[in-house]
Amino acid sequence: MRASRARVYWAGVRRSAERPTRRPLRAKNPVFAILSPEDRRELLHRSQLRRYKDGEVVIAEGDVSGEMYFIKHGEVEIFTEDNGLPVFIDKLREGEFFGEMAAIMGTPRAANVRAMGDAEVFCILKTELDAILAREQRVKQLFEAAIQWRHAEAQARMAESRRIFDGI
Repeated sequence: MRASRARVYWAGVRRSAERPTRRPLRAKNPVFAILSPEDRRELLHRSQLRRYKDGEVVIAEGDVSGEMYFIKHGEVEIFTEDNGLPVFIDKLREGEFFGEMAAIMGTPRAANVRAMGDAEVFCILKTELDAILAREQRVKQLFEAAIQWRHAEAQARMAESRRIFDGI
């Protein structure tokens, strides 16, 4: 999928994930909606529910971890630091996921994530994620599109911050 198509598609994925609905949480996100109901149940059963208080760090930039997260309740803020200054990247809500870059690519965490208010997240271990990616190519493609879009968004935010604070 080309970057421009991925960006447009991923923007639509994000909007659809933000719409309130009474459907089960696991079906709100298009990535997980691809999975069969049995696979979704199994994934949630194998996930760990974690609770975070307002301001508590969920992921620290630079850490090495293979887990990814799916927001059950609440919001999180994604940010990084550039020359000692915080740079806001994104705010994610119920039904959205984060941490997929490091989990899939095996790289250190590219940003910090902290709870904005109380938040509950499902923690999905790398072994579970790898099993899904091996079975479902469409899920893998959606994650790859998400990674491209999020990387581009982070780079744009960093460039904007440098332009503002460096006076360029």
